[in-house]
Amino acid sequence: MKLPLIIWIWIGWLTLCTQSYANTTGYSDCLDPELANNQRLSSCDRLVAEHEQDHRHSAQIFDIQLQRLVIYTSEGQYDLANQINALLANWESDILPNQEFSFLHHSGILHYRQGEYPQALAIFNHALELAKGIDDPLLIAKALSDIGTANMAMENHQQAISAFHQSLMIKQQHASPNSLAVTLNNLGSVYLKMEDWAQAEHFYSLALAIYQEHQHAARQAHTQENLAIVHMKQANYSQALAELTASLTYAVEQQNEVGQLRLLIHLAQLSLQSSQWHQASRYIERAKILEHKRPQSALTAPLKLVMG
Repeated sequence: MKLPLIIWIWIGWLTLCTQSYANTTGYSDCLDPELANNQRLSSCDRLVAEHEQDHRHSAQIFDIQLQRLVIYTSEGQYDLANQINALLANWESDILPNQEFSFLHHSGILHYRQGEYPQALAIFNHALELAKGIDDPLLIAKALSDIGTANMAMENHQQAISAFHQSLMIKQQHASPNSLAVTLNNLGSVYLKMEDWAQAEHFYSLALAIYQEHQHAARQAHTQENLAIVHMKQANYSQALAELTASLTYAVEQQNEVGQLRLLIHLAQLSLQSSQWHQASRYIERAKILEHKRPQSALTAPLKLVMG
């Protein structure tokens, strides 16, 4: 597809601004997913304060605000995430189609995390149409994966499997191994919900092997948590304990208190299932300390259930 000359000039100017802005202290830290969230957020906040009125870098400010949205969403700070989401939804300056897609992706995730699944699905479908419009197979695959996730949450299992398999077929030709593993992990999650333990373990194990090979620690920890749940369902307690312990170690290293709380609840459940009463009590006490910092979160009910 040939683009008009004026668009190429605009893209070149925007790229030049991006390269210049990338040299600003803290920009790379703000966008670095391997850093702890508090470090990233500190850099993002500082950059917004320093350059918010700099219209030459409005596209880069968009990226920084988007990172703040991502961090607040991952930390469960939904009030702050919703504020930034509204800001980005009404962004007045020009942005690239890829930036718009990224916003739609993370906006949908925010709605998904708050249990607003129909809204998330509508946003993901919008993202799919945008990806098709710019004919980007990787973005199409990503949008299909998001659509599968929303359908899975709404218990539309067959629609979810269909979307994930479409995404998988595209990724097998165009995507990186880590991206392929994301969809394998998602397929495992559908089968987990369908209580098809063998298929769930199969897809989770495929995803985990890729993450381990390519040293993607964050996604490895997430898939280990999923695989542990499958092992718990099959009463493979020692395997489940090993996976949960490894995942918890990573959450502690990353200072991810939401992840720690969720994993401690799983560990308490595992201890109760295996009649390890004293160990269950220890996990619950640690979980209560973390939950006290975030009262009435989405994890409050699961914690109270395991306490009961």
